[in-house]
Amino acid sequence: MNCKKSICNLLIVSALSVLSPTFAQNWKPISSAITFKIKHFGAVADGSFKDFSGTIFFDATNISATIIKANIDTKSINTGIGLRDNALRGNDYFDVEKYPKISMVSTKIEKNVGQNSYTGFFMLTIKGITKNIKIPFTFTQDGAK
Repeated sequence: MNCKKSICNLLIVSALSVLSPTFAQNWKPISSAITFKIKHFGAVADGSFKDFSGTIFFDATNISATIIKANIDTKSINTGIGLRDNALRGNDYFDVEKYPKISMVSTKIEKNVGQNSYTGFFMLTIKGITKNIKIPFTFTQDGAK
């Protein structure tokens, strides 16, 4: 199953879509969603994780101080088909009993030169395996903190 990068990309994009680069402060995503597409038995399936949390400290004037952390409850996976959801929760995929959380934490954030976008470097942990990943994102505000 190759949904790790999609999950992370959507987590970052969703979480950051409610934020603002105007000044440094802690943010908690309040209207975010984690969605994904996977190939399962040759068909493309849409899904989501319903339970997740994250915190973001964003400082546009000192981008190196920015910290992004997130956790996803793997049991909350939902593709709309119970049998498929149970298979995804099983040992062959997320093994939710042994690994109840997907987590990621930023190690570095860089502003892309000449653009209003950023690149985040993260430690992503799925099923006890941690990998370094890089995710481009934008940071915008939609409402207040």
